[in-house]
Amino acid sequence: MSVPHQPAARELPRYCLGPNARVAISVAVLLHLLAVLGEPLRMFTQGRQPAAPDAGVVRRTLGPYIDFAYLHHGYFFFAPNPGPSHLMDIRLIDADGSERHLRLPNHRAQWPRLLYHRHFMLSEFLFQLYAPPISPQAVTEGAQVPDDWRRDRALFEHVRSSMEKHLAVRYGAERAEIQLMEHRLPSAVEVFEEHVKLDDEKLYILLPDEVPLAGPTMPAPAGSAVGPSSAVNRTPPVSQPTTPTPMLPHQTSEEVKP
Repeated sequence: MSVPHQPAARELPRYCLGPNARVAISVAVLLHLLAVLGEPLRMFTQGRQPAAPDAGVVRRTLGPYIDFAYLHHGYFFFAPNPGPSHLMDIRLIDADGSERHLRLPNHRAQWPRLLYHRHFMLSEFLFQLYAPPISPQAVTEGAQVPDDWRRDRALFEHVRSSMEKHLAVRYGAERAEIQLMEHRLPSAVEVFEEHVKLDDEKLYILLPDEVPLAGPTMPAPAGSAVGPSSAVNRTPPVSQPTTPTPMLPHQTSEEVKP
């Protein structure tokens, strides 16, 4: 009885990487991991107490690859220590001199939640550009104003002016003025002993926002009219709870307060 013929098992070719190829792959993997960490490290060092100021070098060096591979995720979350949020306190001035007030974002007025989130991102974006004013007393005493502050302040005013023009057109006002507002979180004592609510008005603080310089015009992006000569004299620095009343719960995004 004949045994059926069985084909011999095929041997798969073995590929062996040389030392140079292994080093190249290891370097590529290492650079990719650095690119993944580049944006979180950069965001971490943007805090008021940076832990590693030189971490931004990684983000700048690997920036083209990070943007190409879509790796610019901060991976920052609110817990366990959420910080304050920021809003825009808006004053609408009509042609007859009457005023209306609007506060953005407003979770009661903006629905669905995605619409509220978009407004929230706008207010936080403006806060990221916020350059606090320099003390007028320091200027009168002859203190030198840094060029970085002039540039940052000009950029902040340029973006804010664009938002104000849009709001004036959107709500049919003669002009609009935006002042940033910080919504701080209540302390443990305020919550458990004073029973302070999260939406208590004393938790809303207007950020100081006036240009103290009356001298040379600050540099501004091309096409903008930003500087002390064109800036509106806004509300003086405030370190106590704000006075504007909040939008009523039944208001919609189309309504503002007179």
